Amino acid sequence: MTRPALIVTTLLLTAVGIAYVQGGINKMSGTLSPKQLYDDLITSLQQVVTLKEIRCPEVMESSVRRNREDGGDFLCFQLISGEPDKYQRLQELQKALDRVLRREFSPKTGWRENYGYIGRSYRLVNHPGWYLLIDFGPRVLEQESYSRLGITLEGDVVSFSLGYDP
Repeated sequence: MTRPALIVTTLLLTAVGIAYVQGGINKMSGTLSPKQLYDDLITSLQQVVTLKEIRCPEVMESSVRRNREDGGDFLCFQLISGEPDKYQRLQELQKALDRVLRREFSPKTGWRENYGYIGRSYRLVNHPGWYLLIDFGPRVLEQESYSRLGITLEGDVVSFSLGYDP
């Protein structure tokens, strides 16, 4: 290969490598960015259980804004289920998560209940400081907050928060 062809090839490969890294994929290690992992999780989960995206309550707006400013995200969904008991509905969500969570998510805590709300946190293995919080709020507890927004809930509220805490 001639010297000019080698230089052009090297520059081209460098540009392609930079594009992949900026896009969140490091081709050498195959690592996805935290946001891509989050998006993949939501997409995969929606193929296993019925999640209907809704606006998050006003009390969460500062968390939503902060997470998005840090490059993360915060989404709320209704979990539509035919199960009559909140623990059965939670179990349905847990089984779905067990099926779709990638190895990049490592449990930080077990499922914890606090005043009827149930949540769990995960850390992102290849991304120090990044975390995922999943909160499950039974419809009966969430309806008042959503009534103020003019929304009648059809299911329990599940929020997914991707954040960064250095």
